[in-house]
Order: sequence, then structure tokens, then C-alpha cells
Amino acid sequence: RLSERIFAIREQILGFLALIEISLDFSEEEIEVLPLDELKIRLTETIAQIERLLDTYDYGRLLQEGIKLLILGKPNVGKSSLLNALLQRDRAIVSEIPGTTRDYIEASLELDGLAVQAVDTAGIRHTEDLVEAIGVERALKQLESADVALAVFESQRELEADDRALLEIIKQHGADVNFVLVQNKADLGQSASAVAALGELNLPLVAISARTGEGIDGLKQAIKNEIFRDSSIESEEVVVTSARHQRALEGTITALRNALEAVDLRASEEVLAVDVRLALDSLGEITGETTSEDVLNHIFANFCIGK
Repeated sequence: RLSERIFAIREQILGFLALIEISLDFSEEEIEVLPLDELKIRLTETIAQIERLLDTYDYGRLLQEGIKLLILGKPNVGKSSLLNALLQRDRAIVSEIPGTTRDYIEASLELDGLAVQAVDTAGIRHTEDLVEAIGVERALKQLESADVALAVFESQRELEADDRALLEIIKQHGADVNFVLVQNKADLGQSASAVAALGELNLPLVAISARTGEGIDGLKQAIKNEIFRDSSIESEEVVVTSARHQRALEGTITALRNALEAVDLRASEEVLAVDVRLALDSLGEITGETTSEDVLNHIFANFCIGK
């Protein structure tokens, strides 16, 4: 559990502060204070533990908030059919008339326990229709908050002007959004030139048929791969899901890094104590505990003082 991990880290930091306080307040006692080199090793280990927790935050945020999955493509490429295939039910209107989805349609689904908000957008194309043009603009606006975007093309056709416009959008936003390229209507064949052109983007490419269900499982796997592409989270690992906890841990690790730098500079115990106390105060934003009495308790529990 996260609370157990946090309290274990707090005990380690309390130990650091107790040693520093002993050095400051009980210098005449015959107590062997932890050497600075050993303190440096322990500080480094504790910092690494906090870094590992912070590394889980993006994953934890997705677990807490779910992900936003955007479906992009020219009109009549099969975006609405793809949404329905992912949902395994009809949510979007499917029509042969280009521009049927003029704004966007949202639907919720679950992907291996992960909440997904799927957004079927208006077809990406140049249009004189004011209402449809607004829908296209809103589709592009949705990219700003998307975690993964499915860029849909027709498998059996060579790329057209509207497809190439989508390629430019991918290039513009590729640094901020994880894209998966989808060749829909694979049951009707596959254009070699389209495959070659899409392959130049070096992005995941999945051939599917939203109509028959072919390739949908593979597409779901590709989506999951993109969601967790930068994650090395183990299945049983504790994760940070709260932004408040993340900020507190960031403050803790900053203070401990300052303490580590102070050790390297052979700074005084007073300087070290300030940094370590700041680390405990920051962690206290999670635990709700104060420092002073706990430090004294730690000292008397772990050292033979006054005997």
C-alpha cells in the first residue's frame, strides 16, 4: 500500500534527522554518529525510492482519471463504425453520407480495467459547410487533451488529399500525442502505396475491419501499448494517483537532494538539518504528522542516551 511505503520513507528520513540532531545536541555523549559517507549512501537510496514512486504518477493518474482516446480521419473512413466496434454496441450514427458526424461523439468503454473516454470526431477535410468546418476545428482542439489518437485511413485506397492533411496533423502533434495509425476496411484489400506512405511515419500501424471485427483485438493491444509505452510499472507495484501526493513527494525529493549536495560540500550539521526537516515537512503534507516529537522519540528509541 502507498501509505506503508510513505511511512517507511518517513522513518528513514527521521533517522537521518535524528543522527544530525545527536551530532548537534549531544556532541559530548559517547555516541557514534553516522559518518557522512554512509549518510550520503542512505540519502541516495531514499531519493531513489521516492523517484520510483514519482515515476508511477502518470500511470496512476490514468488509473484514477481514465484516458482520452481520439478517433481522427476523413469523412466516411469508418470512424463511427470503429467507435461502435470498440464499444461492441451502436453509439455513433453510421452512414454512407460524408460529414454525418459534424461535431463529436463521446462514449465510455473499459480496456482491461482502464476507463477510456472515446471521442469520435468530425471528418478531417476542407469544407465550405460552416457547421462541418466548426466540427473539424473542434476535432483538432480535442488533440490538446488526448492521451492516444487513432488516425484512420482506408486500407484499400491510395492516400488522398484529406488523408495527407491528416498526416500533416500527425506530424505537428506527434510530440505531444501518442498516435496509432489504423487502416480500416481491410476486408476490401490493402493499398501497397498507402502502407508505404504510412510506414514512413514510424508509428504503430494496425489493419482492421470495423465491419467484420477483424483486427480489433490487435488494435486494443496497440492502444494499451501506447498508453503504457513509457511505463515500467510492475503489476503489483504501489502507484501514486493524487496530484497532491505528487507535489508533496516532489518537495521531499528536492529537499533531500539539497541535503545530499550539502553532504558533498561538507556543509555544517545545521544546514543539513534544515534540508532534512524541509523534506519531512513536505512529506507531512501526505502523512499529516509533525516532526519535533517524532525526532526525539526516534533518538531515545534507537540510541542509549543517559545510560
